[in-house]
Amino acid sequence: MTYERYTNAYRGSWMSVMSPGDKMKTYSGFLESVSGLYFAGHRIMPPGGLPTALVTGRKAAQMVCHQFDVMFR
Repeated sequence: MTYERYTNAYRGSWMSVMSPGDKMKTYSGFLESVSGLYFAGHRIMPPGGLPTALVTGRKAAQMVCHQFDVMFR
């Protein structure tokens, strides 16, 4: 599959891979132990996909603006 080859996604999955019985996980988007490191992307929160990537990208940009005391527009 081309998508799997380019993104290294397990069997071409566009959502996170979960085992049966697992609960959905949401990640905070940053690491407290590493200042200035923020995460964004389609696997940060369910259900995944492009809308999730957009929302987490915006949230990461807001956190960076907050860190540098810049107004997010």
